[in-house]
Amino acid sequence: MSQTQNVTAIVTKAEDYRENDRIIRLFTMEGGMIRATVRGVKKHGAKLKFCSQPFALCSFELAKRGEYYTVAGASQIESLFDITLDPERYAAGCLMLEASDVAVDEIPNPRLFVKLLRTLKSLVYGGDTNPFLLGAKYIIAALDEQGYGSAYEGGGKTEKLLHTLRASTLDEVCAMNVERSAALAAIKAVARSVEYHFDRRLFSLLSL
Repeated sequence: MSQTQNVTAIVTKAEDYRENDRIIRLFTMEGGMIRATVRGVKKHGAKLKFCSQPFALCSFELAKRGEYYTVAGASQIESLFDITLDPERYAAGCLMLEASDVAVDEIPNPRLFVKLLRTLKSLVYGGDTNPFLLGAKYIIAALDEQGYGSAYEGGGKTEKLLHTLRASTLDEVCAMNVERSAALAAIKAVARSVEYHFDRRLFSLLSL
């Protein structure tokens, strides 16, 4: 017999499964990271297609049988898909999602969920805000949550920028004026820290 539960979640990853299904990874407000199957979503006219791709922010109804979840229903909370319209915002957003997928486990972490949501919304509505600074700021927070807050030793320019980002609020980061090359170096550095500490490759780095 299956049990159902409702969660608020951001889709961090989606993979095709069988002929018409998709497996998605959900960073949920209530339960950390959850893996769920969306059935029939690759069929023409599938009603749940909108909730089966990265950056979807939805309220999900999940049915659980044993250890496995299936998406029984979903409703969109807000569209974040405009992130995909700009290459650099999309690259930074993908790296944030992938870092979340690596760093977050099944333990609830509502504080980091809120930080991810606020940062993604800043990518959508932030105007001229540097997306690489926003991405680096969030990944620093993800590392902090897992006990790797002292990962940025050294006195180089990149390390100094990372310390500044760590100590700054999101609004302050949105207002920063930093050269693109410096911001790019910062997000690459924290992404490599995630790879090192979790022994997982972040494939989104290849697009930077």
